[in-house]
Amino acid sequence: MMKKKWLWAGAGVVVLVALVYLFLVKSPSSFPNEKVVVAGINNAFPEAKASEVQGVIEVSETKRFVPFRTEQNLYGKSLWVWNGAEWKAENIRVDQEPELWEVERGKSSTYHFIWNVDPDTTIETFEFYLLRDRNYRVSDGVKTYMPGVQMKKVVDLTDQSYGVLKMPEEWSYFMDSLENTMPNRNPLFSSVFSSPTVEFRMRRLNAEGESVRLSLPGGIGYGGSEYLQFIPGVDERGLEKPVE
Repeated sequence: MMKKKWLWAGAGVVVLVALVYLFLVKSPSSFPNEKVVVAGINNAFPEAKASEVQGVIEVSETKRFVPFRTEQNLYGKSLWVWNGAEWKAENIRVDQEPELWEVERGKSSTYHFIWNVDPDTTIETFEFYLLRDRNYRVSDGVKTYMPGVQMKKVVDLTDQSYGVLKMPEEWSYFMDSLENTMPNRNPLFSSVFSSPTVEFRMRRLNAEGESVRLSLPGGIGYGGSEYLQFIPGVDERGLEKPVE
């Protein structure tokens, strides 16, 4: 009889622990207020000298993009992740370079472009590109032609100088189709960035549609566990133009 009581007691403890885990660990708590967020950024990366949170943007249930301003009136980006017990600042950057965040590594539908630029700059538009050069491959003596691909997404910065852009659905579909046609690919390199056939580029444009080159102090940053991809610029001469 005592043995059964112990068994029931043990089962009760297991159920209680599971419920606590589901409630506290599985479900993220509400996001902290600005004071806590600023302190979290500065504790993780004191050189940031964050002074003001500009916004909190949800990219998934457990991840947030938080742009901020510093004591020197510079602009930065921070990524926050729910680690099962608390919200924690991960990657932190003080610069004005847009980046691509792999919210779930290797799953292109979760990728987001993120940025935070000085609203007083002459930049009014970002153009993001997905590019693939024309090429061909030979397999078992058979030549296969691969046409060039150029996809563009335009972001207007005139109303808000920070933000996120989820990977366009057609871009994600295209990248997934490439994955499905490369069965012999090394599984150690599952990210699309390891593929020489696809790359992401960008342009910064002013109100006249002219490319803008930023002359800024070198960016500083704190690593973290999230994967961010730098986006190189592209010259207009390197882009395809529609036939008139």
